[in-house]
Amino acid sequence: MISKLSNRITQSLLKRNIILDEDKELYDYGLFMIISYIVFSLISMLFGIALNIPFSSMLFYIAFCLIRNFAGGIHAKSEIKCDIITTVSILISEILIKIFIDYNLIWIAFVMLIISSICLCVIRPVASSQKEISQQEQLNFHKKVIALTCLILIISIISIVLGAYSITISLSLGLSLANVLLVLGKIQNTLQKKFVL
Repeated sequence: MISKLSNRITQSLLKRNIILDEDKELYDYGLFMIISYIVFSLISMLFGIALNIPFSSMLFYIAFCLIRNFAGGIHAKSEIKCDIITTVSILISEILIKIFIDYNLIWIAFVMLIISSICLCVIRPVASSQKEISQQEQLNFHKKVIALTCLILIISIISIVLGAYSITISLSLGLSLANVLLVLGKIQNTLQKKFVL
């Protein structure tokens, strides 16, 4: 999958002496993240084209990625599970965007946006066993989540005032998905700590 591709690229860079052996893990991770973002942005765009909401699908995906990057949350145990869950989550979110736009459910989207914004600003970023973060990193990430959430909220309010409801709906669903994953990650971490102790 994506990890195999990133590993092959890293191995190729090593063989050509472009990178050092001690940097292999860093390049593996970096390439994995870049390829993942490209693959899932293409998947999001394809779903958006199929649902006739290409612009909304990209806005949703950008908002989701910006928040998810710093908020963290639940992570699947394997890459294949992660790929399937991410693809299904994107599809469901974009179907909801289509429904919300078609039926003009702007106020439901706005309520979802407010609830997600509050949760994202209150709950600290969640580390996982796959991606540990220090207390200082958690604090820095939380500040970034708050700043990005406020920016998205301001853009959404301006979009409502201007009557560009599809922008607010897209951003709302992006924040909502990131929020759901954050809350599930918090629950998962709490349960793991309970059963370990």
